[in-house]
Amino acid sequence: MSRTIGLESTRDGPWCLHFNVLGPAPLGPGVSHSMTLHQANDALDRVLREAGCLQYSSQEARSDASEVWRDVRQDALDHGEAADRAFFTFVVVENVGIFTFFERSVGIFVVPGQEANFRSHFDRLAMIEVERAKRVLAQHFRKPAPDLIIDPPLSNAWLDSSTNVDPS
Repeated sequence: MSRTIGLESTRDGPWCLHFNVLGPAPLGPGVSHSMTLHQANDALDRVLREAGCLQYSSQEARSDASEVWRDVRQDALDHGEAADRAFFTFVVVENVGIFTFFERSVGIFVVPGQEANFRSHFDRLAMIEVERAKRVLAQHFRKPAPDLIIDPPLSNAWLDSSTNVDPS
């Protein structure tokens, strides 16, 4: 399965969103802030399937998000910056964009669409342009709110976990 992760680091500048980089975005119906890890994964799987992802799963989405989250946090710490600065990234797979916003909570937007369309709207954004990215999702993709919001401490467990075991 081919996927495009829209994040590339530039050593002397901000993290920027680019395509064709392989490797290292109100709640939806029935999703509550007091969910378990298993419920969060089930909700994300349901949203992914509804958007057209038949192979890419919540496990892969979590793995991709976790990798970026760890890399960005480590890079910030290595450069003496705050590791809790808000940012976003996205993956395009099976003609679906999965936008993950790392703020106090983790917000995930799942948007069906063509890679070229995502590229035309997000190529020039830096990963820290969270509000601008959300405006683009709302205005150009009719997605004003995340499909899933995972609040702390579950969001930390979701990002740190490599298994589907509920931390409680």
